[in-house]
Amino acid sequence: MPKKSPFSTKLKDKVLLVGYNANGQSVYTDFLSVHKYYDGEHPWDDDTAIKALALKTVHGFIFNDSGVLEQEFESNFNPETGVFESGWQRDEDGVISGNEH
Repeated sequence: MPKKSPFSTKLKDKVLLVGYNANGQSVYTDFLSVHKYYDGEHPWDDDTAIKALALKTVHGFIFNDSGVLEQEFESNFNPETGVFESGWQRDEDGVISGNEH
């Protein structure tokens, strides 16, 4: 079982997202509820927004209702075309799965 974070009360049912350009500079950040994450729209849902941000990578952390890291993921895009290129996710047990487009 994963260790409980000292930040767990602030991370309960939260998602932290950070997006980077090809130079590794942060071009997008968000800290929102799990509900809003799954029900909301995101810049990487639209190729136009990906291109406007020059978004290359999105790294996300999803915390459960106890504030424990439930999933970590990364999605990679072509910032010129806005097309998804690859990604991976790690679940709370440390199992990594990935896919290629």
